[in-house]
Amino acid sequence: RAEHAMAGPWRVDTLPLLATAYVAYLLAGAAVFQVLELPAEQNIRQRLTDSWAAFIQNHSCVDDGTLDLFLQEVLDARSHGVRVAAGQASSPSNWDFSSALLFTVTVVTTIGYGSTAPGSTWGRASCAFYALLGIPLNLQLLSRGAPTVAAPTRAARRWLRLRGVRQRRAELLVRGGCVLGATLLCLLLPVAVLPVTEGWSHAKSLYYAFITLSTIGFGDLVVGSEPGREYVAGYRTLVAAWIVASLACLA
Repeated sequence: RAEHAMAGPWRVDTLPLLATAYVAYLLAGAAVFQVLELPAEQNIRQRLTDSWAAFIQNHSCVDDGTLDLFLQEVLDARSHGVRVAAGQASSPSNWDFSSALLFTVTVVTTIGYGSTAPGSTWGRASCAFYALLGIPLNLQLLSRGAPTVAAPTRAARRWLRLRGVRQRRAELLVRGGCVLGATLLCLLLPVAVLPVTEGWSHAKSLYYAFITLSTIGFGDLVVGSEPGREYVAGYRTLVAAWIVASLACLA
C-alpha cells in the first residue's frame, strides 16, 4: 500500500496525450489526402462539365433536364451494383447465392464495401438485425478460434525441441514460418490470383487485399463485378472463404 501511495503522485495520465496524438494524426491525414486527391477531383469535375456542355451542344434534341434524369437513373443503378453497357445491364448479379454470401461476410466482418447494399425496406431492416447478431458472433469466433489456429505453431515448436533444436532457435523458426504463411495467404495469394481473375495489376491486387483485410473496405475495388468478364461458378464464395481464413490467421 505504501508503495502504491508513493507511486500515485508520479503516475501520468496518458489519455490526454493519446487523444491529442489521435486528433493530430487525423488532421495530418486529412491534409495529406487533400493535397494528393483534390487536384484529380477538380480535373474530373472540369472534364464532366466540358463533356456535359459538348453533349448538349451536339444533341440539341436533348435538354438538360432529360439528360440529368437519365444520369440519375444510371447512378442509382450503379449505387446498387448494376452497371450498364450498350443499353444492357451487363454486370454480374449481386444477389445470386455466391454474391450474397460474400455480402454477409463483409457485413459481419465490418468490411462493408458499400458497392452492394440492400435496396428494399425489409432488406435494410434485416441487414441491421443480421449485423447486430453477426458482428459479435464474428468477433467471438475470431477470439475463441485464435488458440486453435495457433495450435500447429505449438506442435511445431515441440517437434523442433524434441529434435534437439534450442528453444530460442525453435521460436524464431516457428515465428518465421507463421509470418511467411500469413503473408502467402493474406497478401501473395490475391496478388497472384486477382490479376488473372480480375485483370488488375499486382499493385492494385495488393492494395485490394490490404484494404479488405484491414476492414477499411472502401469499395473502389470489388471482386466479381467487372461487366463483360466471365467468372467461374462460386468465385465470390472462394473470396469470402479467403477473407474469413485470412482474418482468422491475423487474429
